[in-house]
Amino acid sequence: DELARIASIFYQNPSSKMNLIGVTGTDGKTTVATIIKQVVSDTGYIGTNGIDYLCNHYYIKNTTPNPIIINSFLNDMFNSGIKNCAMEVSSQAILGKRINYLPFQIAIFTNLTHEHLDSHHTMEEYFQTKAKLFSSLDKDSLAIINIDSPYGKRLTKMTKAKVITYSTKEKATLRALNIRFDSKGSVFDLEYKYRIYKKIETNLIGKYNVSNILACIGVFFDLGIPFKEIRERLRNL
Repeated sequence: DELARIASIFYQNPSSKMNLIGVTGTDGKTTVATIIKQVVSDTGYIGTNGIDYLCNHYYIKNTTPNPIIINSFLNDMFNSGIKNCAMEVSSQAILGKRINYLPFQIAIFTNLTHEHLDSHHTMEEYFQTKAKLFSSLDKDSLAIINIDSPYGKRLTKMTKAKVITYSTKEKATLRALNIRFDSKGSVFDLEYKYRIYKKIETNLIGKYNVSNILACIGVFFDLGIPFKEIRERLRNL
């Protein structure tokens, strides 16, 4: 905890000068964070595939590195003109307090399945660890939560942040309707705030990827990207 505090101070709190987007969940973290990086200009990435911004790419050992690495790279991103960073947040990083003193603007919950029980022993313990990311958000932050997961439904009541829910099955803030697949990818209609946006197209295949894209759309709307641009960029992923 002290290392995270000192690293944040030493690098002059770079995370407070950017839109820091944390993505957590058993599956989908890498896909969601990568889509955000590809679609939103001036965005960096920290996660399973390393650290990426502008033309820089660095290999890292952990999905979520230690606080010194996080803060030093966020500081370099900020000094390079990067405005946003999509970061995968593992449960081990939350347990190890690697993300302490990082004010997340947006946090995304994708799902929770039976993995990492060597670290957490029970699913409930695993869930409560993930939930710490959301309980630490302030009222000006945004939580984007997959309510197709029963754990996601519980999570909506465990944060002070504004909440956007998403689903491929039931009523939610962001809902995918009429999902179709073919050899070229996936197509779906988007329901958002009582409005239907027809025929969102993507090269990504599978219902789980439609779910991942819904999470990303929540980020794009929050960052103020016009829907016409969102549609075009998703088509070109």
